[in-house]
Amino acid sequence: MNIDGGCSIIPYNIQYLAYLVTVQLKQIIAFWLLGLLVGAYISAYGGKTIQQLVFKASERKKLLRGLLLAAVLGALSPITMYGMIPLLAVLLQSKARQSIVTAFIITSILINPSVFIYSFALGIDIAFMRLALCILSGVIGGLIVEMAYKGKTIYDTGGFLFGEDMADKDADKRRTLGENFRRAARRTAPNVALGITLAALFQVYFPAGAFDYVFGNGSGLSVLFAASIGVPAYYCGGGTIPLIRTWMSEGMSAGSAMTFMITGPATRFTNMTAVKAIMPKRTFILYMAYNIVFGIAAGIIIDAINVIR
Repeated sequence: MNIDGGCSIIPYNIQYLAYLVTVQLKQIIAFWLLGLLVGAYISAYGGKTIQQLVFKASERKKLLRGLLLAAVLGALSPITMYGMIPLLAVLLQSKARQSIVTAFIITSILINPSVFIYSFALGIDIAFMRLALCILSGVIGGLIVEMAYKGKTIYDTGGFLFGEDMADKDADKRRTLGENFRRAARRTAPNVALGITLAALFQVYFPAGAFDYVFGNGSGLSVLFAASIGVPAYYCGGGTIPLIRTWMSEGMSAGSAMTFMITGPATRFTNMTAVKAIMPKRTFILYMAYNIVFGIAAGIIIDAINVIR
């Protein structure tokens, strides 16, 4: 039946599904558009600056400050991992400190300005906790490289010989900004639409009891399950936000959500193949293991101390 009491030829589930999609879209679209704008702006105006600052971080005498700066710059970088490879090659071939480059790589894969702003759809506390953990992951990863691989080469950039500066040569920054925004919108819109649709389908068809059994028990098992589904199910930083938002409204813990948001981007296929291009096999395996272990540990700790209610 429809609202005015007449017979509807559209099944109730379809009507409800369309309603949920509309609600999700209204709640999320502003965060998505703002995230696109911020990412496009940084890409147009700050690409060269980020490159220069990462190199300066490598020259700092105090390692922790350098790692923290590199990790923050990684969070600020809106460049995709494939687009970042030439930048990383330039840095490494310029003898930048490997631990500093590692901190930059880890954080930039886990988060970027667009994803950070989009994460506010999950709540302010979740967004800032996600940012803090991604930066912390980069710092710790850089420390491990500094202590365990000092004096050893862990990257292979032989196939990426770039002698010129990677700065944006387009003098018309406003045109570049507009093009970056349009390109990002075209690339992410299908993923956002898919995420909203999957979230609505989940609310309509997924048994609530099954979800409570998996994620509602408050144990470490829910975090482990979040890590396991983060590996195959994470397809886009922004596109998964509607799904995570729905899961959390159904009882998913903050720790499990954070684990999904850390292990997911680290094990996303496109990111893995890009990282593998500059890492030998053994280094790549250790890199993957580190991200998964960090994501699980972060989720368990967050739930244990109940830092996000």
